[in-house]
Amino acid sequence: MLFASMVLVSCKPPNYPTKPIELKYYGAGPWTVTVAVGAECCDSSGDKFDLYYPTNLGQNGFQHPVLTWGNGTVPSPAITRFS
Repeated sequence: MLFASMVLVSCKPPNYPTKPIELKYYGAGPWTVTVAVGAECCDSSGDKFDLYYPTNLGQNGFQHPVLTWGNGTVPSPAITRFS
């Protein structure tokens, strides 16, 4: 039994949450997300950016908030996004 639980723990992804608040927000939300990688241009350096947005943006009049972020340490969203 101990071996079986050790195997299950080792199968979790490296970023798996362990605390209640992390577990609350870890799961998928109610909207399917569309990711447009390098779809738009450009920032002040001419670099493209990636867009993450609800696939059915504005469906039934829902007003989604706009969130922005900058990585600041040179990684790309492909490195920072969670699967």
